[in-house]
Amino acid sequence: MSTKGRLLQNGISVGGDKTRQLAHAKTGLLTQGPSNGPWGKAPGPFVDPAAAIRFHEDFFEINVNDSDEVGWLVTAIAGTNTLIVDGLNGYGGEAKCSTGTTTGDGDYVQWHAKIASPVATSGKIWFTAKVAVAQTSAMFQVGLSQVLVADPFTAGGITDGIWFTHGSTNVLSANVEEAANTSTDTGITMAINTYYELGFLFDGPNDRVLFYVDNVLVHTEETIANIPENVDLVPFFSYKTAADAARNVYFDWISFIQKRTGV
Repeated sequence: MSTKGRLLQNGISVGGDKTRQLAHAKTGLLTQGPSNGPWGKAPGPFVDPAAAIRFHEDFFEINVNDSDEVGWLVTAIAGTNTLIVDGLNGYGGEAKCSTGTTTGDGDYVQWHAKIASPVATSGKIWFTAKVAVAQTSAMFQVGLSQVLVADPFTAGGITDGIWFTHGSTNVLSANVEEAANTSTDTGITMAINTYYELGFLFDGPNDRVLFYVDNVLVHTEETIANIPENVDLVPFFSYKTAADAARNVYFDWISFIQKRTGV
């Protein structure tokens, strides 16, 4: 039975343009909306593993370790910080990240293995994360990067990556780095205790990255020398305080889908 047939048999709707949904069903790449956001034309909720890979962390539990075997690897930038399951909304899985009380305290957190690779010419990666800050000065980053070995907030901390940064002055920027860093202010100021969906589409065929906030396009990056291609990356997030006070950041989910080469 076709992928579309399996979905329909289980009562799963395949929305969107009929011609496109039929073409995607044929290959296992099923449309997932909204079409104007970073998930537009991405593989659908039931991904054919022959067509794409899917990573989804909903933080119902947090597997933290200091090896390279399972879950998230947590490294302190400085100070004593906490990463726990604690809901801002009071339901579902959410990660609460709390820094220490000294300027510079924070952690960077990365998946234990490299599982994403922006492939030049043909590759596509659809990425989203849902994030909230408890203080407008709470610093965080989220996206894909090389294996981190130093503070990602500092110059040289990320050498290959696609990510968002929220700074201590409530500026949310869209970032890429390979030959050099390109950082662009999205124009978004985050309200406290309010979730925002941050997403990007790595579009290999068109040599660009499209950045979205709440499914609205906020930046298109086309400086190809600074867009990482054909490198292996890890999902990561980080949090830090720029004052002598604790800062809190919440992550509801981190998710991406990558189209397999040749599909």
